[in-house]
Amino acid sequence: MGTNDAVAVMLRALRDVVPNVVELNLGEHPDAVEVLHASPSPLVPKTLCCEAVQPWLDNFRPDLVLCLAGGLTFGERDFLEVNRRARTVGIALSDPESFPYHGRVFAARFGHYFTTSRESLAAYLRLGVRAGLFQHGCYPGFHRHMDVPKRYDVVVVGHAKKDRIETVNALARHFSVGVWGWGWDGCVVRPEPQVHGDDYLRAICSGRLYLSLPRTHSGLLAMKYSVFEATACRMPVLTERFDEMSEHFEYGREIVGYSDLEDLTRQIEYYLAHPDEADAIAEAGHRRCLRDHTWHQRWEGLLATVSSG
Repeated sequence: MGTNDAVAVMLRALRDVVPNVVELNLGEHPDAVEVLHASPSPLVPKTLCCEAVQPWLDNFRPDLVLCLAGGLTFGERDFLEVNRRARTVGIALSDPESFPYHGRVFAARFGHYFTTSRESLAAYLRLGVRAGLFQHGCYPGFHRHMDVPKRYDVVVVGHAKKDRIETVNALARHFSVGVWGWGWDGCVVRPEPQVHGDDYLRAICSGRLYLSLPRTHSGLLAMKYSVFEATACRMPVLTERFDEMSEHFEYGREIVGYSDLEDLTRQIEYYLAHPDEADAIAEAGHRRCLRDHTWHQRWEGLLATVSSG
């Protein structure tokens, strides 16, 4: 598994559901992985070396081998051995952006493959992959509101992309905007460094509104875990309007939607001027997230699907 905060939180929730979990942390075992092939995308697939993984299979004898995010897979020959010894599951957290470089190449080798993108799910099914949806979520044992000063009107926590920099630069002409993460060169707002753990939660809660920008590097709309995490932190969340998001949160009641930069500016102005309404949306989004969108629920659903064959 990778070591980013989102994956680490997912692992904590998985251990709550299935206590007997062994993690192969690739940051601690770099010899276990190699780049699968050259790619024009930063989303480069990585293949797990069966020789390095073999002791884990022999000693632990898992019922299920899970490749979680990061374009992780096994070589074609190694898959025959791993699939013989355990059920295999792959999860793509970066679809649809990663689909051409990851899932389209190797998803069919897994016993089951899950994606956060409904668009990508349709593509997997057309390829004959045994695929399902596995949406982002929150972990109530970690994600929570932090009582910190509201230093900004709007907060963005995440790595920069061209459209994010353009949006923040435009908003900064009207509002105080806080940004955290790397890659914000060219941004008129001085970014705070990347944060982890409770500092990440403090960053989310340091504004009066939280902005989740859902476009990928290629301009595709994608579900972002920041919406689930920020609503779990009881923050009023703004994000672009798109159908897939409306399946998880109700726009105008649980989150705030916008269609373009002009609309986003109007929405921010309105909710800054009407803090009681912003608080009501934060409360409704928080209730919905904890009711329907926890990582525990996600894992229980996935494991039930895999167990049923």
